[in-house]
Amino acid sequence: MYSINSIENKPHAIIFKTIGLMDVDKIINEYIFSIIKNKETEKKIIENKFLDIVRIDCHQHTLKKEEVINIINKFSRSAQEKNNKKFYIIKNIENASKEALNSLLKFLEEPTSNTYAIFTCKNINHVLPTITSRSQIFNLTSNEQEKHTLLDRFNLDDEQRKIIKHIYDDFNLLENDIRNQKFHESYDFFMKLMKKKKNSEIKKDSDEFKKMDYYQISLILKILFYYLKKEEVIELIEKIKLNPIKILLFDKIYKLINEI
Repeated sequence: MYSINSIENKPHAIIFKTIGLMDVDKIINEYIFSIIKNKETEKKIIENKFLDIVRIDCHQHTLKKEEVINIINKFSRSAQEKNNKKFYIIKNIENASKEALNSLLKFLEEPTSNTYAIFTCKNINHVLPTITSRSQIFNLTSNEQEKHTLLDRFNLDDEQRKIIKHIYDDFNLLENDIRNQKFHESYDFFMKLMKKKKNSEIKKDSDEFKKMDYYQISLILKILFYYLKKEEVIELIEKIKLNPIKILLFDKIYKLINEI
């Protein structure tokens, strides 16, 4: 469970460590609202019309040094909104490059007036210690009822619900993956391979796999890890960032599926 209101003295930098499926964007907005305390401004933020806010998600995107410099330059100037408060949000900060985060350090140490940094992560151990030492860490843990409430918005069978609770923490990401069919395509492909274990007729499946993007492949690997808790699967997930040769990756995945 979490309570944003329990954060009495709002720090200039905070890291929300998320555990379990939750609506991360809603939580971030609630935190910003607790600082601004203005209904008119809240409406602008919800409608993405608030000018003094930058949002970056490192889930599928590697934060670059140039982007950090742009944030610093933007927030070194006077605020455009009348409340004079500025926010920059970096979700999944553990996936940002070390170079980009190092360029952010001085700005974290000496932030401009009324500037707030909001970070999220799943694994605090993967965040640079120089970032964590300059930020307040706040743990967010969802419970089963919250997960059920969120998942009830979609038409999912019991097995899909179990897998989703295992591989997703951010409801907004899940919502996007379901809307653009990324989750269901990855899930259906995995289940198709499960039915073809020890079957030599997989040429069409291999060709289909090669057409997938690396994000879909990462979902397939996370589904695989749900069924097969092996270090080798984790290593393959990590290597996705390097854009490995897909046909070799397919062969490894199919071999591992046959171990289930």
